[in-house]
Amino acid sequence: NAGEYTVKAIFAETENYHEISAEADFTITKAQAQITGMNYYLKRYGDEAFALNLSKTGDGDLMYEVTSGAEVVEIKEGGMVTVQKTGTAYITVFMAATNNYEAVNTEVQIIVSRGQGTGSVKLEDWIYSPDKGNANLPQPVSETNGTDHVSYFYKAKDAGDESYTTEIPVNAGVYTVKAVFAETEYYLEAEAAADFQILKKENPENMPASNSITISAGAEN
Repeated sequence: NAGEYTVKAIFAETENYHEISAEADFTITKAQAQITGMNYYLKRYGDEAFALNLSKTGDGDLMYEVTSGAEVVEIKEGGMVTVQKTGTAYITVFMAATNNYEAVNTEVQIIVSRGQGTGSVKLEDWIYSPDKGNANLPQPVSETNGTDHVSYFYKAKDAGDESYTTEIPVNAGVYTVKAVFAETEYYLEAEAAADFQILKKENPENMPASNSITISAGAEN
């Protein structure tokens, strides 16, 4: 073990000399403890708790302290880290000095970026109206981004994405609505899409059944 010691040597007597002894001091110095492993983590808000991937050389216990960004992460005994918000945090991991090892410490950086937002949107079908006053409104849902800031875009169902426009369709047909949920402090922008249909309106009872019918006045006798 590390410490200060004295060694005593005893020289046995010989034919011509008496027994004698001699002493000398010596030291066993402490070994240098080591902490090795990952010292940089990139996480997203909403990620599950994770353990620091560290190992040690030495007989002390690893201890942890959030030295910067205590509002960003929380660390518990055993090195389990919980993400609390976005930002950057620094954790100091250290071992105190023991009988045989010197004290040692290392720093771990954790950057927490915004998580991936999620959401969904639904839009019920409606029947064409000549005055265009019966269009339904999209029904958005997002537990991450909320629904206070949502933009809507529309296109014919089979059209390419470049056809999206903010103009609400009014003619009979099948369409797609895309909801874009604005990014927040903790989540990135999210998108969701749903198909819906504007149904044809029934012709009034006094209208001809076919557009090809021609109505004209009869000839006078």
